[in-house]
Amino acid sequence: MKSRSVGIRFIRHEVVVIFVWLSHDRLQRESLQDSANRARTEVRCAVFILQHEESLMSSPYAMLDPTDAHRALEALIGRWQGEETMHPSPWDPKGGSAIGMIHNARSLDGFAVVQEYQQVREDIASFFGHGVFRYDAQKSQYELHWFDSFGGAPSLFIGTFEHGLLVLQQATQGGFMRTSWDLRQAGIIRYKAEVSGDAIAWQPFMEGVYERV
Repeated sequence: MKSRSVGIRFIRHEVVVIFVWLSHDRLQRESLQDSANRARTEVRCAVFILQHEESLMSSPYAMLDPTDAHRALEALIGRWQGEETMHPSPWDPKGGSAIGMIHNARSLDGFAVVQEYQQVREDIASFFGHGVFRYDAQKSQYELHWFDSFGGAPSLFIGTFEHGLLVLQQATQGGFMRTSWDLRQAGIIRYKAEVSGDAIAWQPFMEGVYERV
């Protein structure tokens, strides 16, 4: 008989896992008295879990499954590559064209999507980024935690994901930055990054069209 487990998981800053293990093979290897003691303990644990299942699962520490809002981010998952246009900006005074390569992967049991980004200009990888997309259920907002090879402090973009359009915005010392991922066409991501001094009038500084590879 194969081992089976019954468990309820809780998580906050640490994880406590209660497992009840029932194994015929293990019982054969132990003494009769040890096996009997262990079996009684396991039965008591199982009875406790069953009796308190409703209150345990309603606890704020209960491990929940990703919601539809979390799963919406799965549209980003995959490897993508495409041409980018860099408009003249304080970050890139001359502007120009580039190739963007993206790898988005499911993470944290479906509660996040992790991005690895690389930009190639004139056959040289010149910029790297690392992002974590997530949905904050308590605040009902999408977030992107962004790190890049400029070496600055991590950036936090927040916003919405509606009808296949993910729009996230960040307030900076110099104004505002808005990024959008248009996923409404199958197999295509249309990306745009814009800047603004007042969050009303926006100017693009980067655009890209990526295909799944």
